[in-house]
Amino acid sequence: MDMSDREDTMKTRRQEEQGWSYARAMASIFVVPEQRRSESMTKELKRYIANFFKESDPGYSEQIRRDVLAFRRVNQYLKSVDPDIGIATTFDMVVWLKLAHDYWASFGVNDQNSRVDPVLMAYRRAFQEKYFQYRGGHGHRSRLALVVPDDVFRRLENGELDIEAIDKLEACYALDVFLLCNIDEGWLSRRWRIWYVDPRFVSLPLVRTAFPGRIGRPKARKPSDRLAKAGEMRDKLGPENCGKMERALAQAVKDGGFGGLLEAPDYSDDRYRFNGTRTELYIRLKPKYGITISKSSGLKLISFYVLCRVWS
Repeated sequence: MDMSDREDTMKTRRQEEQGWSYARAMASIFVVPEQRRSESMTKELKRYIANFFKESDPGYSEQIRRDVLAFRRVNQYLKSVDPDIGIATTFDMVVWLKLAHDYWASFGVNDQNSRVDPVLMAYRRAFQEKYFQYRGGHGHRSRLALVVPDDVFRRLENGELDIEAIDKLEACYALDVFLLCNIDEGWLSRRWRIWYVDPRFVSLPLVRTAFPGRIGRPKARKPSDRLAKAGEMRDKLGPENCGKMERALAQAVKDGGFGGLLEAPDYSDDRYRFNGTRTELYIRLKPKYGITISKSSGLKLISFYVLCRVWS
């Protein structure tokens, strides 16, 4: 997947996670059937939910009876969190997910007689499966996800913050901490977004916190540092050699990246990643891609454009 495809995928993912209505969250997150619900049943459930807030006992068919009972139970919980949550409520998906995790932790799967209810157990299992599918979507199953306020998300998106700065902000959480733990009061009144981080691009402090004893990545250069360095490289080695290396790396990735050893950057100011040494990459690039014949210059260019031995 090239950079433009990755950016389009991330944009689509972010759009999917924004502005979920109460009815959509109820039918897609809280009241998830173990078996796939038909489109007509989903429409009927959403219609029932909408009418529920208009009249005391709207009618419904037998085929959605279990869903209706499950919905009433969830609604009771949500009202205990905030009485203002109702049919007009809209949250980003990650907020609904936190409420769903809290719901199952608080209300559980026991009936009024404190016995495990198989129907509730099936709903919880279905929710867990749906969440697993969500985390696996777009290749994000193993990707570190952070939950940050909307203003922080926009600063990250605009390149105004790097990942190391996140560790110093109080209102930023790893996804599991956000979903499963009690966080700051007033969290429900804020807008939260998910920022996905490639595990190979986690900053050193974060890696040490999560995995004591492991070796983390070198700290990433700030965008301003890389721009200054780029200017120095062009002045020293010549714009023609820099251009050759840029084109060679881009074409090598399109050709398969030497069996996947070379990967494209995740964003515009990032570096390529190669599972090998600078010399190994230079030897692979030189015969086919027309880079500089000077080995010393080639290695300097590779050091600037490529992060080597990222998986070793």
